[in-house]
Amino acid sequence: MHAWPQLRHIALATIDPDDLHYNLNLPDFRDPDRELCLDIARFGLLQPPLLQEKEAGGYRIVSGRKRILALLQTGPAPKNLYGFVLSPALEPLQIFATLLRHALIGSSLSLVEQAIFFHKLLDQMAPEEAVTLLPLLGLKPRPHVLDELLQCLALEEPIQAALHSNLVNPRIVRQLLQLSPEERMALVSLITELRLGGSKQQRVVTLAVDLARRNGVPVGDILSRWPRPGEEANIPQLASSLLDWLHNQAHPRLVEAQREFKSFCQRLDLPPHVEVQHTTSFEDETTWLRFAFTTRQGAETFWKKIGKIMAEDQAG
Repeated sequence: MHAWPQLRHIALATIDPDDLHYNLNLPDFRDPDRELCLDIARFGLLQPPLLQEKEAGGYRIVSGRKRILALLQTGPAPKNLYGFVLSPALEPLQIFATLLRHALIGSSLSLVEQAIFFHKLLDQMAPEEAVTLLPLLGLKPRPHVLDELLQCLALEEPIQAALHSNLVNPRIVRQLLQLSPEERMALVSLITELRLGGSKQQRVVTLAVDLARRNGVPVGDILSRWPRPGEEANIPQLASSLLDWLHNQAHPRLVEAQREFKSFCQRLDLPPHVEVQHTTSFEDETTWLRFAFTTRQGAETFWKKIGKIMAEDQAG
């Protein structure tokens, strides 16, 4: 059956706000925030919710539950609203496809919400059918894409909440899943505390895990060794301190080579327009001097002097 949702004038009392059959929110995110409540109080319900008529009477919320709750909290709430109503006879695939389209109007779904959506979808149909809705999220309709998406539901609830709130970069989920729950929590706790950006999150996870495996200890043990700066340090300073310390611990030889090279440059006492360069990762002692000139004539004059010195050195 392929029927369009019907726009109806519905008594608010006939809608069941406690029915979470299609709800995609984590428990801590099911209530409307203050901004949404103020918006609804000021402008009303501008986007009709998506509902499904129950065979026994009344309506189930398919999408738009937070808007309905916000409307109920504006007080005095209206007795009626307009909503798009789906027939109870629709096939699950069409219901979920319509739900997804409605939820994406002027918004987006977090990785966790996407995973919850497909988890509920798989209760209604086979994976072969479920993957056909992945393109609606810009994903390829492949079984492994669906499997990877669902894996984030294996994470602990605090990590899912941080992921939903964009405090954790989705790109590190695969790395987190390879760790123990205790290790994941230790990393995410520090990542959220220091408000690390995406690339910094990846660096912290990679370096901390590498150090832990090298030393044969849990990741949390490595992080506990970080000599945290005093209370006067702000969040950016703490983040910089952690990253520097992890880098130094993971690459001691490189850090020592950098220190020696810096000392070497200081001994040369070169003028500001001269730069010393080294090979990548100090793979050998090859060194270059880079000179900056404001004019080509200056560079030509300087090179003539250098050429003369080199010629004299070879002759001697």
